[in-house]
Amino acid sequence: MSRARPWRGRLRALGRLDRHGFGELFAAQWQLLVAQWLVWRRPTGTFLSPRAGAVSGEPGDQEVEAALRLAQAIQRAARHGVFRPACLVRSLALHRLLEGRGVAGSRLRIGVRLEDEKFEAHAWVELGELVLGDHPDHVRRFDELSELRLRGG
Repeated sequence: MSRARPWRGRLRALGRLDRHGFGELFAAQWQLLVAQWLVWRRPTGTFLSPRAGAVSGEPGDQEVEAALRLAQAIQRAARHGVFRPACLVRSLALHRLLEGRGVAGSRLRIGVRLEDEKFEAHAWVELGELVLGDHPDHVRRFDELSELRLRGG
């Protein structure tokens, strides 16, 4: 009797989602794995630090289109990939993917809130005024901490 391999089904589903953008989905899954490794292996303070200085102007139409496409690839890979990453891992992966594809100026944001006496934190990525891979109404409910950047990147 052969042993079931559920990851094969997930990879097949991932490929069926977007046949023309499979390379982006593969890159998104890879970046999710790298970001998860960063979170598991290193304390957050060792790969994130406050960003100093002003961020460049508004992104162009081509940058926005590429950023939205890559954010969708991260969302699909997170939903149908080999594991279900938390918001920090998704945000790190998206930020790294954007930088790697030449879409400069993305900002990693982390916010906190106290709701029903429960502390919550959330991470997301912004490009200009555009929230990527998340709902703007959702992220507005969090008080932003300092703007962050990846150390050494």
